[in-house]
Amino acid sequence: MEKIHSYIYTSLQLVEDYQGDVPFSIYLKNHFRQHKKFGSRDRRWIKNICFAWFRSGGLFSDFNTMNRMLCSFYLIQTESDPRANDIILSGGDVYKDINYELSIPQKLDWIDANIGKVNRENRIPFKTEFTSALSVEEYLSGLWLQPKVWLRVRSQKMEQVQNILIKEGIIFQKHDELPNALQLEQGVSLEKLNFVEKGFAHVQDLSSQKTMELIPAKSGERWYDANAASGGKSLMLMDAVEGVQLTVSDNRESILVNLKERFRRNGIRNYTSFVTDLTNWSSEQPNAKLYDGIIADVPCSGSGTWSRSPEQMCYFNELKLKNYISLQDKITERLCALLKPGGKLVYITCSVFKLENEDRVEALEKNQGLKCLESKLYQGTDEGADTLFVALLEKK
Repeated sequence: MEKIHSYIYTSLQLVEDYQGDVPFSIYLKNHFRQHKKFGSRDRRWIKNICFAWFRSGGLFSDFNTMNRMLCSFYLIQTESDPRANDIILSGGDVYKDINYELSIPQKLDWIDANIGKVNRENRIPFKTEFTSALSVEEYLSGLWLQPKVWLRVRSQKMEQVQNILIKEGIIFQKHDELPNALQLEQGVSLEKLNFVEKGFAHVQDLSSQKTMELIPAKSGERWYDANAASGGKSLMLMDAVEGVQLTVSDNRESILVNLKERFRRNGIRNYTSFVTDLTNWSSEQPNAKLYDGIIADVPCSGSGTWSRSPEQMCYFNELKLKNYISLQDKITERLCALLKPGGKLVYITCSVFKLENEDRVEALEKNQGLKCLESKLYQGTDEGADTLFVALLEKK
């Protein structure tokens, strides 16, 4: 039991010391790098305990830290495991009658009856209205599950990528509708596989891949990927439509360095890139010409990705949401000024909140002279993917 107590003590120390200023996965790696006494199996158990804590959100906010941790860990167990059982039973005889085959709602009822009152209303410890198209129950259930790893394979490279995965014994699954999408299990290391370096494929969430449906680019048009980050949507666009005149930007030079390397690997050379702060009207904008289309993947709460990074849910609040909305309005106001009449703005968030989605689209129609042609929520819960909101708007 000494090792079990070490798991519990270390996990409690980690979640209590963590301040939310870096992704928890990085925080955890740094801790293990400094404390080398744990083997790979020990690290995996500690990681699972900690992430269960974050996944439970505010359900057990009224519990003491030990019961909060053990109840959170119990909820993610789908079958009896001797080590998991020992971890939970370290809480005493009150846990001796646990049943791993119960559904999560049934487990919560058991916790209600045996441990303490579950704060179901505080599942997400922050209150705001969800976007209208969201299946809320499905979204909340999905927060307990780590999403899959999705690859977008470049055209004509699927057979080569599949052969590499088969050779390495990596299990994969093709998507039923997207011919270039492959699903892998979490934890698969791609570092030893050279197809990423060769530009055959790259990691891109399934819902992100689906957004191409609402990007109506045509050959010869000028398109601008603002807030391009690592360039995933630009790569997708350039694969799908030949002859697009592409411009990309970000507010971080280091990000554009990585983007340029990805473009080089994928054979993309004819494009313009620059660093700019789209929230600052005095920031440099070297392209005087207007664009036929702009992809605005704006900064947001990231609530559609909280199953992937649940610690962000626990450190989010109303003030942060207001700050994101302000950024979204500033960025889209500037981008609208760069659109041709009849030009298309593709507004994208990885948010499940109405304030960041429908309300921002309504503001664009009211204040920027745009017309919403179509909007869609890609809820990836049942496919092991993120949830993204996309709206296609046209400048009058």
